Amino acid sequence: MVIDANVLYSRGVKEFTRDMDAANIFPGNGAKIRLGDGTLPTKQITLITSDGFSRYRALTVRLDKPFSNRLQYTVSYALSRTEATAPDSLGLGNTPLVNRNIKANVGPSALDRNHRLVANAIVDLPWGIRGSLISTWYSGLPQNITVGSADLNGDGVNGSLLPGRHRGSLGRDVNSIDQLNILIKQYNLATAGAALPRGGLAPYLLELPANATFSDSLISQDLQLTKIFTVKEKISWNLRHKCLTFLTSRT
Repeated sequence: MVIDANVLYSRGVKEFTRDMDAANIFPGNGAKIRLGDGTLPTKQITLITSDGFSRYRALTVRLDKPFSNRLQYTVSYALSRTEATAPDSLGLGNTPLVNRNIKANVGPSALDRNHRLVANAIVDLPWGIRGSLISTWYSGLPQNITVGSADLNGDGVNGSLLPGRHRGSLGRDVNSIDQLNILIKQYNLATAGAALPRGGLAPYLLELPANATFSDSLISQDLQLTKIFTVKEKISWNLRHKCLTFLTSRT
């Protein structure tokens, strides 16, 4: 039996992000720029920049039992956190949540899973039957808490973050419906109904019912049974039955 443990750290820099309003068409980004001919721009200009970054930290543990006494298995676990300025942490220049504010865009990425547990096993059963199992459990993904399609900052990004929140708050620092409803109440009292920089009023938000769920974990079970029949000395054929199941569990 072998146990292997590792600590991992990775940091990405110069990843692509977007300035959604390089021309300052929207009031939240400052005074309009002047083009080369001295005229003011009339359309929104998107600029790709390279000031994004990401960070991955993990502790991985693996237990291996080589095949002996008709049994072999491996169990792997990872405790990790992926933070980035873009949803996919790949630096592909995704739309920001807050324009021109890198720090406001930092948070758990859409690929962040804090816990991963994978187990696989092979066992030789009576009558020449071999069973194999792959069992996977992933904890839930984070989500952004946005105010519908409203632009609270006037920066050209439709769907502003709930005030005081960051990327990936839901399912991480906000991990219950009660916590979320408290934030919604605070927003409705302090911000909803106020005039927006681009016109209109900040919308009111509805509180969620107590049985609402988010960030469900994923469980996958893959079971296979194999029976080998020998027809001749060098010829054999396999009869297999496979069962694959996906489940979600509420957090």
